[in-house]
Amino acid sequence: MKLNFSNLKTVSQASLGSVVLLLILITILAVSYLKLQDVKSVANRISDLRTPTVDASSVLKNNLNTALANLRGWMLLKDDKFILQRKNSWKKIRNAQGQLNQLSENWTNPENISRLAEVNLLLDQFEASQDKVELIAWDKQNLPATHLLFSEAVPRAELVFQQITKLMDVEQYVPTTPERKKLFTAMANFRGSFAIGLAHIRAFLISADPIFSEKFTSSWQANTDSFEVIEQYQDLFDDKQAKDFAILVNARDKFSPLPNEIFKLRKQATWNQANYELKNVAAKHGQKLVTLLEAMTRDQNFLLAQDTHENEASLNEYLQLLIWLSLLAVGSSIAVFYYMKRKVSDPLNAAINDAILLAEKVASGQYIADADADADADADADADADVTRASSYETKLLLNSLEGMAVDVKRQAQELIQAKDKAELSVLEAQLAQAELSAQKDAMDQHSLVSITDIKGTISYANDKFCEISGY
Repeated sequence: MKLNFSNLKTVSQASLGSVVLLLILITILAVSYLKLQDVKSVANRISDLRTPTVDASSVLKNNLNTALANLRGWMLLKDDKFILQRKNSWKKIRNAQGQLNQLSENWTNPENISRLAEVNLLLDQFEASQDKVELIAWDKQNLPATHLLFSEAVPRAELVFQQITKLMDVEQYVPTTPERKKLFTAMANFRGSFAIGLAHIRAFLISADPIFSEKFTSSWQANTDSFEVIEQYQDLFDDKQAKDFAILVNARDKFSPLPNEIFKLRKQATWNQANYELKNVAAKHGQKLVTLLEAMTRDQNFLLAQDTHENEASLNEYLQLLIWLSLLAVGSSIAVFYYMKRKVSDPLNAAINDAILLAEKVASGQYIADADADADADADADADADVTRASSYETKLLLNSLEGMAVDVKRQAQELIQAKDKAELSVLEAQLAQAELSAQKDAMDQHSLVSITDIKGTISYANDKFCEISGY
């Protein structure tokens, strides 16, 4: 059976329109909820994942550089404040590392997870390397060549200077001879060349410039030449000088291999073990860490920009969809309102107005039935047209009822008119009868004696003629 909307009751039509509007509203709410959930998900990913990851990576990278700078400060100045500052930097590094490990559980890029695993390993190695540098930076074994210089070479050199000075002091008070002049000159040259050679060793330790090792070789050769001259004239020494010279020879012999050993140690890459560890181990770990963190930061910034763009696109899409759905809701509301007004409200108001007009006519007695059959036919046609124009079931019933009531009112009006005519005719007939009776009474009063008595004989009526003759 085909459903005809116009045959539905007004309540059913209104309910159906309300259901349509409710479905549209539910659709808007459902779409809004789903879209807002998408936007919320992306926003949470930005605020709870992307941004904290970038921030933690930046904190980690900055404190890595700070820790390295504090380590260098300790190596240069041996100030304990650099140790405390480095520890504080590492505390921040470990906190940032913990945040990254926690955030990585929700990362979407496998490469960043692999990078973080490598960062965790390198951080342990980097901290251990820094601890080692801090420990040995001011240890005497940190500079093997310098340690050899001051622990062995300098004490022997001082002994050599001490002994040659003693020999020269005694020689000043010995009678001068050509041989002793040569001996004294050789001792002076010996002491001078030895001092210059020692200065070249120290210069080489500072600069590692090969020219200083070459200059030392020249100075040492001059010292050797002077030493040989002294040996030639050692017979001129007295017993005390001979003993001092023997000590000098022993000290020089022990000193002589040390410069080459010092040069060799200074030329090695590990001549400064703290610097070597810092440059070749710690710094490399730090550089690799920074590279990994920068790669992670770049990737997170890219993902952050991507999520932000996705969020903006989703919001724009949601706004457009919301606008269209809102327009659909407004249009549907207007359509339902217009339909209800045109098909229900207007016909119903017209029917009510007709009923009021009819009631007023009936109340004022102005309603006169039209007995003309053609007029009745036209009225019936108009009523049918009104019923046809009505759309709702109740409106049709109301119009049909009004039409039936109009027919009844017409019929009753006709009956009232007929009754009125009959009543007027009866009144006229009564008036005629009364006139006839009056005429008969006048005739009787003129020619007859008329009296009326009750059962006891008491006269209750007498005409004029009776009174005139009887004397009553």
